[in-house]
Amino acid sequence: MASHTLSTVLAILACMIGGAMGGYLLASPDGAMKRIGLLRESETAGLAQARAVGGALVAAHAVAAALLGYAPLAGAALSIGLSALWFGGAASSLLNRTPGRQTGVLLALLMAASLASPFWSYGKILLTRGLMV
Repeated sequence: MASHTLSTVLAILACMIGGAMGGYLLASPDGAMKRIGLLRESETAGLAQARAVGGALVAAHAVAAALLGYAPLAGAALSIGLSALWFGGAASSLLNRTPGRQTGVLLALLMAASLASPFWSYGKILLTRGLMV
């Protein structure tokens, strides 16, 4: 399998995982936020914002997956932005030193690496030719 194909498949898989996580946050914000320790039993504030973030995750990952399939150069350009999002989330969790979040940090770093792979694969084309879809 060529490196372009492998990086695209990995990034589409990461988009599916990110979209599923966004869907879970969209469908059940209280359960998702309790699971990661951001919401106590008595709190209900912030559920609308959590749903908004879930919707944004679903939409962004769906568009990136679609572009990676139909226009790989545009998908690579979008997936590097999503990679930065996941890397920032991992860095934030590390800086907050949230107990029991090591698995979440590892998942975020793997998502960031998977989503960055198409850019590294198509990066030379993007930087020399530009984005022509």
